[in-house]
Amino acid sequence: MSTGKVRVAHAAIGQVAADERERLEQRRALVVARLRGLPTASVTSTPKKSVRKATVNLYQPSVSLLNSSLYNCQMRMKISARGRRMMPAPKAQLTGLHPMEQYNVWLEFVGSSGHRECFRHPDSPKLGSSWMRDTVRFDRVKLYTYDENRRVVHDGAMLKTSQLYSVDMHIAQVEDSGHMPRSSHRKLSFVQPWFRPFNAGDPEPK
Repeated sequence: MSTGKVRVAHAAIGQVAADERERLEQRRALVVARLRGLPTASVTSTPKKSVRKATVNLYQPSVSLLNSSLYNCQMRMKISARGRRMMPAPKAQLTGLHPMEQYNVWLEFVGSSGHRECFRHPDSPKLGSSWMRDTVRFDRVKLYTYDENRRVVHDGAMLKTSQLYSVDMHIAQVEDSGHMPRSSHRKLSFVQPWFRPFNAGDPEPK
């Protein structure tokens, strides 16, 4: 890397670090003001767009599937009307997150005909430092037989036995308002091999 690029990178990192210190000081001042019953309007301020953009650019989320050896191309997964635990359950390690920002993490099941189902990790939202420290497990996700009369399942995804599916992981920062900025959203290839669901009561396809 050239000397000029190194200086630019160092300047950007320094700016982000300064902004983080300012945000922490604002949070401390806000807590003190609330405890003392003082007005808080003058304490809070909106982060500058340029600084926010620099922060997003410096932190690039990535994911590693820790049990990738358990996934085979076009493998079969059991589903049922009452829901069955996804086996094997994905385990992943996240890196590159902003340690002080809140993140939502969710899985998206993408069918070969475009059918999509999502499952948000029950720990969402959580600090980036916590996501990176702990193994991200999806032991609780259940796979249901698709039912057009049932619109939503909150603990899993409804899948069609006539389709092949892949799985992507999505990560996005969560602001205090609950909004997830489009610029912070990342879609990461998680389970690349396609799998076919089949009902638990049916014989396993050959």
